[in-house]
Order: sequence, then structure tokens, then C-alpha cells
Amino acid sequence: MSEKLLEALLKAEELELEGKHFYLKAAEKTLIPSVKELFKHLAYEEDLHREKIREIYQFFQQKKELPQYITKVSKKQFNPVFDLKQLEKVAEVETEIAALEKALSFEEKSIKYYQKLSEKTKDSKVKRFFLTLVQEEWSHYLSIFDSIEFLKDPASWHTFKERWGLDGA
Repeated sequence: MSEKLLEALLKAEELELEGKHFYLKAAEKTLIPSVKELFKHLAYEEDLHREKIREIYQFFQQKKELPQYITKVSKKQFNPVFDLKQLEKVAEVETEIAALEKALSFEEKSIKYYQKLSEKTKDSKVKRFFLTLVQEEWSHYLSIFDSIEFLKDPASWHTFKERWGLDGA
């Protein structure tokens, strides 16, 4: 396997570690329970990604055959519970929004990086692995985006998510 791929995997591992550290710090600072849960979950997922990247790296380093299918890295789905009561005790949500927006940029950077790696590789198993990471990072992105939308306008967020509205009356 090429040295470039091994270097790319090491860089990917660093990206995931950087994300984990950011998410853990952000979880400590936030006062909103659902945002704290989200950051902790994202840190957990970054660890899973790092483990899988390390595993793939070791397969290549030892010149072993990759497993046939690498289709999922994460083990559990995360669905935060957003509650308007969470915001009552928080005077200013701008700090949380800023942290979430920084998290969006981390995820976007990862998505672009893994997408680029998937396009460069000829090995279908490696391509599948990188595309799996793209999907998982994209799901992180959407969870973060959803959290931002909730914090910016909770009433509209609930209306959209719960499909509230008038039924023609």
C-alpha cells in the first residue's frame, strides 16, 4: 500500500483526535443538557472513528487483506432531546451557538477530507471505508446544525420538527 495512504490515515486519526478534544472541552463548558449530550456523543464517535482508522492503518502496515465490508463505524444512533425548559436557565445561548458553529466547521473539514481520500483511492474496500466516514461525519454535521437551529429559534424548530400548524381552520 502506498505511503501516501498511510500518511493520509495518520492525518485522519489526528483530525479525529482534534475533534474529540474540542468536543470534550465544549461539553464541559455548555450549560444546556442536550448540547452537552451532543458534544459527549460526538467525542465518543470520534474515538470510534480513530479506532477504525488505526485498525485500517495496521492492516496496511502489516500488508494484510482488509475485511470484505466496512460499512459502519458507529454503534449507536444519537437523538438529543430538545426541551424549551433547558433554555430558561441560560441567559445567553450565543456561546453555545459559537461552539456548535465551530463544531460544524470541524465536521465539514472531515467530510471534505474523507471525500477527497475516497476519490483518490482505487481500492474499493478503502473507498467504502472513507465513504462510510463521510456518511457518519455528515450525520454529525446534521445533528450539530439541528442543535444550532433549536438554539436560535426554539419555537420554530419545534413547529418544524413536530409538524405543528393549523389544519385549515
